[in-house]
Amino acid sequence: MTYLEFKNYIEKEWLNYLGADTSKAKIRFIPKQLRNGPVAEGIAVEGICDVSPLIYIEPYYEKVQKGEFVGNVLKEMAELYDKALADGKETIRNKMDFDISDFTQVSDKIQMLLVNKRSNSHYLRNAAYRSFGDIAKVFYVVVDDMHRIKITCEMLKAWEVDTKKLQDTALNNMPVKQPPLLQALDITAYGKPYLNLLNDNSMLNEVAYVLTNESYDYGAAAMLYPGVMEKISERIGGPFFILPSSVHETILLAGGDAFALQRAEEMLRMANKEVVQPEDYLSDSVYAYDKTSKEIKQLSADINRGKEDKER
Repeated sequence: MTYLEFKNYIEKEWLNYLGADTSKAKIRFIPKQLRNGPVAEGIAVEGICDVSPLIYIEPYYEKVQKGEFVGNVLKEMAELYDKALADGKETIRNKMDFDISDFTQVSDKIQMLLVNKRSNSHYLRNAAYRSFGDIAKVFYVVVDDMHRIKITCEMLKAWEVDTKKLQDTALNNMPVKQPPLLQALDITAYGKPYLNLLNDNSMLNEVAYVLTNESYDYGAAAMLYPGVMEKISERIGGPFFILPSSVHETILLAGGDAFALQRAEEMLRMANKEVVQPEDYLSDSVYAYDKTSKEIKQLSADINRGKEDKER
């Protein structure tokens, strides 16, 4: 069994092994890539609890390679997950060196991620979030590398802050804690050595780039970092489209006319259909950076998806 086959098996079968109610759950594969290092891929489950343990796949794939029955391996993973879920609240309570009811104590730990609004309606039901076209900006408190707590409407009310304050706080934290990473698309696709094009001021002459963060974990939010799009726009020297190709990254495609927009829309649809895993889907809409207003604007949209900017 190949690693990809093992992942596919997890996606199709693993939820059946969990003890919790998984009727509204979905699996997310989360890559953790160290700088100049390998990817350590884990799985988390959304729709069971606001806090999901992260289970790393590689040790269990090694067991399958050594001949262990895949069903037994999935059962072992599920037992670990169920135990971690049961212990999760106590574990987090022990790990927290702050009072989560006090906004001043959690403000430096607030970050955000981007998800598609329509396909994550259950996840967003009690979440404090802001709309951005057909995308939702979801906020959370980072406990450690494996645990984060989704910020709910109730928490927001207790803190006496609004989602604009959460957004400003997250965007102040994230460029430092999750630095942005820009690479040429061909470098990303073919696994060439790590190179962050944001680290110099030379002109950007490629047709397509990938923008994410240095951990490749929910890196699409990097497109909202203060000053990032402004700097990229200056170095590209012309208009470009933003393709929210997954929750983990966006593709920047040079061009600005109607033909280029059509090509961008086709490229995004193809990526969502053939490359992006369903759990990583972010948007079918093409966006662009307006260098005059310094804003990112939605250019194409499904009329049934996000419209005006709202907050909760």
